[in-house]
Order: sequence, then C-alpha cells, then structure tokens
Amino acid sequence: LHNNQSHAWVVFETTGTVVITIVFTCEAILKLVALGPKTYFYTGMNMLDFVLTGGSILDTIFTLSDEECRAIKLLNSVRVIRVIRMAYTIPGAKIYVNAVRTSFNGVITACSILTLYLFVSSHIAVALFEPVSNRMPFDDFQQFANFRNVYNAMQLLFVLCTGDG
Repeated sequence: LHNNQSHAWVVFETTGTVVITIVFTCEAILKLVALGPKTYFYTGMNMLDFVLTGGSILDTIFTLSDEECRAIKLLNSVRVIRVIRMAYTIPGAKIYVNAVRTSFNGVITACSILTLYLFVSSHIAVALFEPVSNRMPFDDFQQFANFRNVYNAMQLLFVLCTGDG
C-alpha cells in the first residue's frame, strides 16, 4: 500500500493478487498431479515455482488478514523470475535469456570487486580523515556524508563513484 492510495485501487490490487495466486496455485497442483512428485520436483524451475507459489499463498493470507510479514514480501519480489520461465515458451527468446544468464556471473564479479574496493577505500578514508571529520560541525548533509565511521564512508564513496546523490 502506498501513501494516500485510494480504496478502489487497494481493492483492485488485492483482488488481482488473489486471482493471480489462485491461477498459479491451480497450475502448480495440476502439474504436481500430472507429473507426480518425483518428476515434478526433479526440475529446478518447478521447485522454484512451488516455493514462490507457497510464498504467494502466505502473502495472500497475510494481506487478507491485515498482518505483515517482511520475509514473505521479499520472497514475492522474486516472482519476477516467472517472466524468465514464460520467455522460454516464446520462439527465439531462449537465446536472449541464455545470454542474460551467462553474463550474470560477470555482473556479480564486477559488483563484488566494487564492494571490496569501497570497503578498503572506506577504511583508508576513515584512517586519514576521521580526525578532521570530528572537528567539523555537522549540518543536515554532513550528518551522513562524512568519514567518522566505515559505514558512512562507504555510503559517501559510493555516491562519489556512481554520481548517485
């Protein structure tokens, strides 16, 4: 739910979530009955689909009962992976999905190197600039953009590296 969201939109969103959850649950049950448990759980995509469907059911129950569970919400954000499964049914799309999947390792490696670089640079920056940072008065911006600790230094260096500020 978003701030100042109309009641009609909340009803539409909740109804859509329930309908989609019912459709995916029926699909999972039909595949489980048709293939049998051993064959159904042999495929990794079916196991993922089963876990996501179970998470959707729990999310729907929590949504309808006005309870909130952040772990279930996080699991449901992974539902976008179902789009990849649907892409395999489109002729010619399998090539693009495989290209994205093979490049994923390089992206993870690059992000890991950037994180390691920021971590080491933050430690160096805290060692060099922490005494100067302690003598300066803080305004609203400098409260978070400083070198007083490694966490703030990593945030500041990330903003400087990416230009996201």
